[in-house]
Amino acid sequence: MYRNVQRKKEREVVPNMFNCEPLLGEFIEHSAQPFVIWYQDGSLKVANRAFSALVGYPEEELRTLDWYNDLTPPEWKETEVKALTELCSTKEPARYEKEYLRKDGTRIPVELLAHLARDESGSGHCYYAFVQDITEHKRAEEALRISEERFRQVSENAQEWIWEVDDKGLYTYASPAVEKILGYLPDEIAGRKHFYDLFLPEIKERLAEEAFAVFASKAFFRGFENANLHKNGSTVFLETSGSPMLDREGNLLGYRGLDIDVTTRKHAESALRESEQRFRQLAENLDQVFWFIQFDPERVLYVSPSFERIWGMAVDDIYQNPKLWVESIHPEDRAGTLKQVEVLIKGAEHEEKGGRGADKYDVEYRIIKKGGEVRWIHEYGTNCYDQKGHLILISGIAEDITERKDAVDALKQMKEELAMRVVERTKDLDDINKKLKGELSERQLIEKALKIRERELRERSKTLEDANKALEVVLKRIEKDKDDLEKNLLSNMRILIGPYIDKLKKTSMSPQQKAYLSVLEANLNDVVSPFSQKLSSKFLALTPREIRVAALVKEGKTSKEISGIMNISKGTVDFHRDHIRMKLGLKNKNGNLRSFLLSIN
Repeated sequence: MYRNVQRKKEREVVPNMFNCEPLLGEFIEHSAQPFVIWYQDGSLKVANRAFSALVGYPEEELRTLDWYNDLTPPEWKETEVKALTELCSTKEPARYEKEYLRKDGTRIPVELLAHLARDESGSGHCYYAFVQDITEHKRAEEALRISEERFRQVSENAQEWIWEVDDKGLYTYASPAVEKILGYLPDEIAGRKHFYDLFLPEIKERLAEEAFAVFASKAFFRGFENANLHKNGSTVFLETSGSPMLDREGNLLGYRGLDIDVTTRKHAESALRESEQRFRQLAENLDQVFWFIQFDPERVLYVSPSFERIWGMAVDDIYQNPKLWVESIHPEDRAGTLKQVEVLIKGAEHEEKGGRGADKYDVEYRIIKKGGEVRWIHEYGTNCYDQKGHLILISGIAEDITERKDAVDALKQMKEELAMRVVERTKDLDDINKKLKGELSERQLIEKALKIRERELRERSKTLEDANKALEVVLKRIEKDKDDLEKNLLSNMRILIGPYIDKLKKTSMSPQQKAYLSVLEANLNDVVSPFSQKLSSKFLALTPREIRVAALVKEGKTSKEISGIMNISKGTVDFHRDHIRMKLGLKNKNGNLRSFLLSIN
């Protein structure tokens, strides 16, 4: 009964508050700011329209609700009781957050500024509060939390070092990537080091001055390369980008940015520069001409200095007018040479469309120098593609082969002369053989006549014996003349051909030309060497190819070298070596084939 009486008194007090100030009551009722009065037992007394709209209940229904059980979620009761208890003890307004349960079952976050209403005796008997809908504020807080969490995840998992510095350059934040890049833990950087503390000592002052000049302009910057000192003492190259952090008045608070470790790239660039320098040193000291031509647009990228010596024109001329190369080609060779280049370019276009075309050319042509001199050129070119398979340039090597061409022509003429001499000597030998056959036939007739006339010639036997001795002397002389003729022939071949082969060896030749010259020399040695004659006469079962292989084995050539000289596979050489051993009786024996062949001489 006492409590009911007390509540009745309390309820009489609140209307009196508004009755004494009708204008104030009207203002609160129509205010957009939610306002509510409730008793300490939880019953609601007054709520304006804004509060009714906030919780979704009509004013009449609100009066029937319990503040603590109907409008307050269970998990917020303790918070509210604590705030109101502190309000009663301090008598100071209490600001706190909670949630309301709306009529539709949803929740709405709010902030209350609660006051304690006192009666005439000064005792608190109810609460009144201004309520603020903080839904948008909570959403902003959640968005900020998500954003900060996203930033934290990104910064902690990024390969780049994300950082923040204040306006003095002191680090206020460093992501974990700094440990991988510079060897420092984030706590060793944030609040302890300025950005310029990490620069190499010899460039520290200069780079710091440049950086603070950017700070003064509050400008964005990117791609700022700088050398830093790793914790272990090594040098690390970083590429830094940053943006200014400003307050509402536009004052600089600091910078936020990131660093990318470009040490590997810097080393690669340095290695590339060294490689280019080595290439230029090589290209500028070789007799051949190295060149690179770009297409779309057509442009000469590089021509080595040897171009001036071979073509007789300045390198700058070909840079300015690439068509000078075409104009220098001999009119009789121009169409064929350009066709080779056209086939190369069309092959590249075919490959770009998924086909397969030519990607190199190898051509010989003549050029006419400014003074009218004609020179022979051997040129090799190949296509170069980018990573997408598009033709970007053609590279090539050109060399002057005029002397080589002259030597080949001279050798050809020598071979023709040698062939004519061999024909002539062969005819002489045939005549000698015919003469010998005639003499032998005559001798046979004489012997037959001597048998018939044996009795008659007994008395003349001594004379005939002398005649026979004379004939033997003649035959020996003929045999000696034959041997002398053969020796003279072989000697002349050595004298006439050998020096030119030696000269050819000293000229610049391709590997294939060297192989052909080696075969020619080996064949000539076979002709002039008595080894082949002895081998063929002593071992008649050997084929001509086996005799050639045996001769090269005797000279100490390996199977691989013999295959290159004879232009046959190494397996074929091994096959012939095995047959030679079998025919020479060395099969299944430990004897060395070369030692045996040397013993024949």
